[in-house]
Amino acid sequence: MANVRRITYTAFGNANTYLVSFDGESEALLVDCSRSYKTVKKICEDCGLQVKLILLTHGHIDHILDVNKFKADGAKIAIHPLDADKLYTDKNLGSRFGLYIDPVEPDLLLQEGVIDFNGHSIKVIHTPGHTDGGVSFEIDGMLFTGDTLFKGTIGRTDFEDGDYATLMHSLDKLKSYPDDTIVYPGHEYETTILIEKKYNPYFK
Repeated sequence: MANVRRITYTAFGNANTYLVSFDGESEALLVDCSRSYKTVKKICEDCGLQVKLILLTHGHIDHILDVNKFKADGAKIAIHPLDADKLYTDKNLGSRFGLYIDPVEPDLLLQEGVIDFNGHSIKVIHTPGHTDGGVSFEIDGMLFTGDTLFKGTIGRTDFEDGDYATLMHSLDKLKSYPDDTIVYPGHEYETTILIEKKYNPYFK
């Protein structure tokens, strides 16, 4: 069974990093990687965990701030190829906010489908609209939606590779999940598919 811990970088719109571990296993993964290194390291030390993989929902600066630190510890970085250049160019929007990372190359380019992490199947769902290479992840029946779907709203579509109609199509993919599916977004708090169907004007 997957266990999820949320680490939030409050200085940047409550950007979330999710530490996902599995019962009885020491190797863990991250979904997104905001300013979270020290907190995640402390949790890992306390719980006997080690981050082996970073799954990026997209390449904007607030979701990749600490990738280099984890990569230096041996973690692999996975991102969709349409967002890969955000790891080593200013397409990550860092200069707009006075935030920068050293360029880093991804280790795994994600395509829609299923990848394996130590025998656990992780579904990669291409959900563009916020960015061309935006993806969501299904892990143990839970959805990690990055900046595609938030509690009560959706991600911005006014950046360079954003597109509202494309994002609406991506939401259709997520609507097919059971109502009790827990949704862990890229910012703020978790929700469920049912709550979004009831209260999110973009998800009805």
